[in-house]
Amino acid sequence: MSAIIQVTEQNDLVHEVIHLPFYQLCASDANVRQTPPSGIEALATNIQAEGILQNLIVSPVTRGKHKGKYAVAGGYRRWLALDLLVRQKALPKDTPVPCAVIAPSEAMIASLSENEQREPMHPADRFDAYKKLIDAGKSVEQVAAVFGVTPLTVQRYLKLKSISPKLFALFRQDDITLEQMQALTLADNHETQERVWFGADYWGRQPQALKRRLTEQDIDAERHPLARFVGLEAYEAAGGRIRRDLFSTGQSGSLIDVELLHQLAEKKLADLSSQLQAEGWGWVEVVQSPSDIYTFDRLPVSLRAPTPEEAQRIQALQDEQQRLAEQMDNLAEDETEQWKTLSTQCEAIEKQLDAIQESQKQYDIEAMKQAGALLYIGLYDGTLHIERGFVRRTAQATDAAQAQADSVSRPKEKPIHSETLIRRLLAHRTAALQVELANQPKIALAVLVSHLAASVFGRRSDTQAVQVEAKTFERDLLAYADDLESSPAWKAMAALREKWEAQLPTSEEDWLNWTLNQSQDTQLRLLAVCVALTVNGVQNHAGHPHKR
Repeated sequence: MSAIIQVTEQNDLVHEVIHLPFYQLCASDANVRQTPPSGIEALATNIQAEGILQNLIVSPVTRGKHKGKYAVAGGYRRWLALDLLVRQKALPKDTPVPCAVIAPSEAMIASLSENEQREPMHPADRFDAYKKLIDAGKSVEQVAAVFGVTPLTVQRYLKLKSISPKLFALFRQDDITLEQMQALTLADNHETQERVWFGADYWGRQPQALKRRLTEQDIDAERHPLARFVGLEAYEAAGGRIRRDLFSTGQSGSLIDVELLHQLAEKKLADLSSQLQAEGWGWVEVVQSPSDIYTFDRLPVSLRAPTPEEAQRIQALQDEQQRLAEQMDNLAEDETEQWKTLSTQCEAIEKQLDAIQESQKQYDIEAMKQAGALLYIGLYDGTLHIERGFVRRTAQATDAAQAQADSVSRPKEKPIHSETLIRRLLAHRTAALQVELANQPKIALAVLVSHLAASVFGRRSDTQAVQVEAKTFERDLLAYADDLESSPAWKAMAALREKWEAQLPTSEEDWLNWTLNQSQDTQLRLLAVCVALTVNGVQNHAGHPHKR
């Protein structure tokens, strides 16, 4: 059963194209594809939606178990896709398949020619094809089915329509790579795209450099503390827009409506403030960081004796915590996953003990009317922190706090944890912090820059836990060369130092917070200055620094 439908030319020979029922086709030993092909499911979807748009190349089988059939020398992926549809009963076994019939002696050459001579479509042409189909009324899903790709792939290519025509022309000429084009789509207007591209040097045009330039002022949807505090669901429910990077493998994006985000955060904090005032506190204040707490005085508080049930619970939790800590000490170096599990259990117990202790606190009702609570949002994770029992540093608040201290008899408090256990837990917590910081390069960069800048510029830092040291050599260099201060290089370095001195925070509690709020470009520039100021190139013939 066959019917000649057209004539096709291949290798300067004319071959007839006929329709053969699928069941008459089989695999060919002459097919050069030995590696199992991929994307068969997507191709099957495409064939089901649009039919077979290109004929197969087959040769008659004259011997063996497949005698009387036609072996597929070219179009093997299409034959596998058809086989999948037949096995799924999406197509009947006698589905007519267009085939160009060649002699068995030509099969190997035809297979190699089809696979080697095929030139991949330029991404610009693929974009044009997608866009024409969309403009003709096709949906993204329909276009994806036609080309055998995912809907996300179609969306990614259609995103390129936001590119400036000038840049797209360069892209078609291969003067801009696809990765660079993808980075430029992070800007929605042509003016910004062109300014960033034409205003950058070679290194500034690398995809990552372009992304940094276009997103340095953005609010990261996943990592920014304010975004995590408000929550993306609440933000989007209020009409907030998120610009997502379609070309990223993750779900990253940037919050566009910054003012709305701040309004939602303020409302959430206002609601929490009302709840705290309902507890009896005279005022509630939002502070920027934990260090701001030290500008207030603590309202004296007494701890009521635990109830028998609480005492029993506390003892059980402490015993369990001690047992877990001992297990952690006995673990081998390669048992990191088990250590993480035990550490998480210890932290959960610690939170339970803190909650019990918090419930035992007692404040004088009258003193609470003059005192308040503080709220702050975690700098790294956006977690809300509530601290109760503070008085402002005024004469009146101090007198009220002192009167409260005189009127309340505070029972002698027994430490909840032993010193050994505290040190052990702090050591484990430090290790956990190291792992977390190692996986947060942006925060690690800010911590390093903050610590080095404080050291280089002679200030105290709020990152004392970081044991990184820096030493400058200005005095040594001036001792080696008494005319150094008149050199252009020294004057340029002095100007840079003076410029940064004017920008850096004056309070030691503000260093890390200030650094985190700077763009990564600013952080890197400050890091470069700090590293430069530690350079000492004065060496003797043995290669060691001169000693004075």
